[in-house]
Order: sequence, then structure tokens, then C-alpha cells
Amino acid sequence: MKQKILLIFFCLSIYMLNAQTIMTWDYPVKPGTSEWIALSTHDEKVEVCQIPVGILSTITTEELVELCLNYPIQFDFYAFNSMQEGLIKVANNFNGLQELFRREDSAQYLIDLLIKNDLEVLSNKSLSSSQIGKMIIRQTLIEVMLSHELVIGKTTLLQQNQIAAIGMRDMSLKVEYPQLYSRFSLESSAYLLSANLKNMKNGDALSPNLELFLREGRLQNSMLIEEVKQGYSNIVIR
Repeated sequence: MKQKILLIFFCLSIYMLNAQTIMTWDYPVKPGTSEWIALSTHDEKVEVCQIPVGILSTITTEELVELCLNYPIQFDFYAFNSMQEGLIKVANNFNGLQELFRREDSAQYLIDLLIKNDLEVLSNKSLSSSQIGKMIIRQTLIEVMLSHELVIGKTTLLQQNQIAAIGMRDMSLKVEYPQLYSRFSLESSAYLLSANLKNMKNGDALSPNLELFLREGRLQNSMLIEEVKQGYSNIVIR
């Protein structure tokens, strides 16, 4: 229980940092405000987070991605056995993610953000703990959204190669610095790479362990990381 309370406060701080992006529309009620505190149930919070239909149909995909990443109830992504399960649960109740999954160009904007959110700079000791936390949470959410079948299933061969190159780099960093990255963070990289690998193999079955991982979304042991790497060993990444 104590860990969940700490996670709620951490997600709140990350939300406030992410919300600095300039948008044409933003959530009218945000965590930390008196209006938010006055909401007595989770359902009420979900309701005030819905994007108006008129905005949803006209907003650019780039802005839509940012709104999904800044979703005020970020704790919901982490409240289940895996972040893939959390994403599905949130999407069932949030029209922003539902719209993102329908967009044909959602994958490219998420890939662009993976490139921009370079985890290698975390070795820079001048970064504050808040800045590091912001980058890690943001990266994890980007990977999870990109790995959803309705997003990654629309990727081109070029985009699949981009995901492979970026994903292998980031997964290796997370393995190298376990003091920085949680299980959720490493899991999201491994899952994205597994989903992408299946795409690159034209839907052919992966190893039994990786197929189970794609179904359940849970990183059971470190051997799965090696299986992911092995899966890419015979694929030319251009």
C-alpha cells in the first residue's frame, strides 16, 4: 500500500512536468487543483479527462499523442499486472487513446518521440532526479502505446527498422543501469521489441516464451531479454 501511495505522488509530479508542452487544448481539471481534489470517485476523474468530441476530431496526431502521454490519471497505467494490461484498461475508458489507435500516423509520432527522448543522456550527472524520472516514465508510456497491436500493426518496414534500432539501444541501457530503471521500464522495451519482431517476421510465431510474453505482458526472467536479442540476430536492420 505504501509503495502505491508513493507511486501516485510520483506520477502526479511527472504529470505536472509533462504538462509544460504548449497545446491547443488541455485537460480542464488537473491533479493537485481544488477542482480535482473535490472529485470523490475514480469515475468522476475519468469523466473530466475525456477530450471533447469536437476537439478529438480536429486535433493533430502530434498533439493527441502528447495528451495521451499527459493523461491525468497516470497511476492507472501501473495499477495492473503489466503496463500492457493497464493500457488496455485505460483505453477502455479514455477516448483519447481510442482515437490514437484509430490514427494511421500514430506510430511515426511515437517513434519520433523515442528518438527525441534519448535515454543515454541520463548518465549526465547534471540532471535532477525529477528530470530523470520524467524521462523514464515518458519513455515507458511511449513504448507501451507504440507496442499496442492497433498502432504497431500499421508500421512500415522502415518504421519497424527504426523501432528495432532504438529499442535494442534502450533495452541494453536499461539492463546496464538497473538502479535507474524499474521492472515496468525494462518490460516495456522488451515487449515493444517482441511485438515489433513478430511484425518483421510477417506474423510468424516467435519462441514459446516470447509468444507467452506477448500474451501476458509480464517479464518473468532475464532469459527473455536474451531471447529478444537472439530473435533479431538474423534480421538485417537498415
